[in-house]
Amino acid sequence: MADRSGTRVRNVLIRLLAVVIMFVLTVGVVELLFRVIGYDFNQQEAALAHMPIYCRQPRVPVGDVYYRRPDPQDWHAQVLNVGHERSDGIDMVYDDELLVDIHYDKQGFRNHDDLTDWEIAVVGDSCVEAGYLEHRDLFTSALGRHLNVRVKNLGLSFNGPRAYICYTKYFGLAKSTRHIVMVFFEGNDITDLEREQRDIDTFERTGKRPVRDIDTQSSVFKTLRRYAGDLINPPVRPRRKFQNAWFASTARDIGVSVGAPAHMVSDKLTPPTVDALKSCLAEWSRMARDHGATAWLAYMPSKRRALAPGLRFTDNANPDSINWKPGDILQFLETLCEKHDVRFVDLTPALIAQS
Repeated sequence: MADRSGTRVRNVLIRLLAVVIMFVLTVGVVELLFRVIGYDFNQQEAALAHMPIYCRQPRVPVGDVYYRRPDPQDWHAQVLNVGHERSDGIDMVYDDELLVDIHYDKQGFRNHDDLTDWEIAVVGDSCVEAGYLEHRDLFTSALGRHLNVRVKNLGLSFNGPRAYICYTKYFGLAKSTRHIVMVFFEGNDITDLEREQRDIDTFERTGKRPVRDIDTQSSVFKTLRRYAGDLINPPVRPRRKFQNAWFASTARDIGVSVGAPAHMVSDKLTPPTVDALKSCLAEWSRMARDHGATAWLAYMPSKRRALAPGLRFTDNANPDSINWKPGDILQFLETLCEKHDVRFVDLTPALIAQS
């Protein structure tokens, strides 16, 4: 009797062990399969597809350490409102934003596909790209209409002066090009230049460019563990208010988000940063001269400077933004431009007059 009972227990244990082994093998095969095909359980690519093009980081390699946007893309929807919501903003300042038709050409910039020659190339970051405006409303389009010339827009977010030079070298010089304009944004172009210089130093030392690939999560085990953790401690996505000021325009008060630009005093710049600025301007001037063109630097003020006369800060404003004072960076850059034969224009007075 005891032998029969022991046999039954042994058989149950064997079957249970077989089930466990089959389960482990099945999960292991599934784990291997998803890893091989590179399936992303986080669905980051899908999430990016719902983010406005303007808000996506460029990911197509150009030059040694720079990136551009992919081949022709179009967006028909709101831009600022959608980007704001997907960044967990709780402001409603863009709710009435119009639907726009946004097009990027085969090089990843804001130009018509049939543009093959141009007299002026303008390069800069988001203030030039203006990925929330239709092509006719870009300031480069207005410049072309005003001067009756063809203007190529090479604006691209997430970049600084080194990338501007790279874009102009690869995409900005045509047969008729006689002016190249770098729009230097005081809000972050110096810190972007410092980051770019670090990327260049790393590339020269290791041969590796900055990583812009999406880090996919293809593990079934990690996904199951994450879901289990979420069931025990449900995640809470923090939402925040971006607006920290009101701007009194001639028509109405407009909610704005205003930060304090960094590096507004020249003696706060490190020697490597000053050297990088000088090197950029020298290369910019040389590129124009070699092409028979004129090099320009247009100083684009931050919102903090351009909107200063009409700003009223809210309670959630950062003290650095409230107490910000203009330094001498504008004058410092103008002096450097003069030394490197780069024509300098300050856009601040015109923007203040129009605001």
